[in-house]
Amino acid sequence: MKNQTNELLHKDSLAESEQLLGGKHWSKFNELEKGLSMLKFFDDNKIKEEHLKSSGDTHWGIKWDDFIKLIENYGFVEGLKYDWIAPKYKDNEEDRIEKAIIYYHQAKGLVLWATSSYESINGGKVYGMVDIKPEGVSEVLKGCSHGSFGNWDRESHTTILKDSTYFDYDIREGLIHVLNRIESVTNFVPKWNDDKPFLWFLDYSEEKSKDYNYEEINQSKINRCPKELQVIIGGEK
Repeated sequence: MKNQTNELLHKDSLAESEQLLGGKHWSKFNELEKGLSMLKFFDDNKIKEEHLKSSGDTHWGIKWDDFIKLIENYGFVEGLKYDWIAPKYKDNEEDRIEKAIIYYHQAKGLVLWATSSYESINGGKVYGMVDIKPEGVSEVLKGCSHGSFGNWDRESHTTILKDSTYFDYDIREGLIHVLNRIESVTNFVPKWNDDKPFLWFLDYSEEKSKDYNYEEINQSKINRCPKELQVIIGGEK
């Protein structure tokens, strides 16, 4: 099951279509080949979605309430929750109230941001740090954005391995699988060092506003979170 989940999350439908069509680059596809490639893409994604649903993990279109139950069962707790008004595209549109959350897992040093859209997940990320000394860390971080594993030493002309590095992952697909897979190889770092991930706690209405300052918005929300979360990210001693 775990290997199948991993294979589905990292499946490259377009590359497989190129192979099936004789190694032809997608830009050289004719109209029929483009259609076949698109059908394969949709079919592969449907298989992945059904698999993630059956395994009780996050998937495209997961309902907001189901998502909250899932992350709370994993051990995340609420740091901040608020409602926001989605931007309007027509003058006669009624206000649409959406949700935003910051959750955290104190023991594992994980921080999660998510926003809703029409009672489903719109987007978000989980942020954390991991020890990088054990072998296999680069493999389990596949699919995540992450920091470097070492620093170049000019005197010795070698890379000096760091103790830890940051990562973030898109929460919309296979969140629990990815976290469990990372923890099967290494440890999460409960309190981040200065080499921390780039945090983004802006909802869509804030992103659409003119001349926003993401650092000020981030910090204002962090300040409203419990001290346990602030300790994780290094904002409280």
